[in-house]
Amino acid sequence: MEKMDLVVKGGKVWTPGGLIEADIAVHQGKIAALAKPTALPDSFNAVIEAKGKVAIPGLVDTHTHHREPGFTHKEDITTATQAAAAGGVTLSIGMPNVDPPTTTVERYRNVIEISKKKAIVDFNHNPSGTVPEEISKLAEAGCLGFKIFMVRDTGRDYPHMPGIGLHNHGDLFRCFEEVAKTGLPLMVHPHDQDLMDVIEQKYWQRGDRSPQAYARAYRDFDGIIWDTAIATILRFQKATGVKLHILHMSTPGGLEMARRAKEEGRPVSVEVNPWALFLGSWENVEKLGPYCLGFWVPEHHVEELWKGIADGTVDLIGTDHALPAASRRSRTT
Repeated sequence: MEKMDLVVKGGKVWTPGGLIEADIAVHQGKIAALAKPTALPDSFNAVIEAKGKVAIPGLVDTHTHHREPGFTHKEDITTATQAAAAGGVTLSIGMPNVDPPTTTVERYRNVIEISKKKAIVDFNHNPSGTVPEEISKLAEAGCLGFKIFMVRDTGRDYPHMPGIGLHNHGDLFRCFEEVAKTGLPLMVHPHDQDLMDVIEQKYWQRGDRSPQAYARAYRDFDGIIWDTAIATILRFQKATGVKLHILHMSTPGGLEMARRAKEEGRPVSVEVNPWALFLGSWENVEKLGPYCLGFWVPEHHVEELWKGIADGTVDLIGTDHALPAASRRSRTT
């Protein structure tokens, strides 16, 4: 055997067949061999002793907010990818709600150039697929997919700044058609703002503008603002054939619609975020107030999410990582 650069020995390795005891040989940055303990010859330059540890494949996080450019007082690409590396993530893919938002090929290339200089793990960036004329150029530039926030432009700076959201169904459908031509996935943040307005204003009329009212509005009628949006984009997917990736899945109704689409053999994938599984309790809404962003996930919804993970309706867990400004200093000092 050619001399190896590195061997990771003495531990267990996660494989498609489960955990096995094995040593890993690495050559020129790639895994060259997986062997029974002590089976590899002593022809390597470096050794990592992994006794009592488990080696897993590098994780891919398809949904992260790197905050750069534009919001580096919160986090930058270096600190974001440091966090990724610490958690075993070797490919971290950013989102387009930066400043300026990545709606054009020039802005996308700028983010990639910054990442080349500052990232410490592999990276890419999902630009916003809201400008039909830019979509094919972005695909040619090397993006892995597109992201659209299904929100109305309210003129705010963050997180849904002008340019990255489409709520008008005609505009949204046109972008579905254009992304479908590229063969790349389209990630959609589902939201029905028209319904949200009606539901939320009922609370306002009672004089309740609290964070708790906002959280309840998000979940009224068993999550109708999520389910109507998911129903719309699934119908658009069926019409255009686009590879649809549904973000922030958190309702039983949305899960069931996605499950039926997948049973029909359609290219639909589903993402769940850790906040939906672990952080969206009413206790946290009461305790954190506006800091929980209104993301209440009732217990019976969480139970359905776990069922969806178990039966394969949910394809992946994306972190939705986004470090707040208060945390950056503690990480970098």
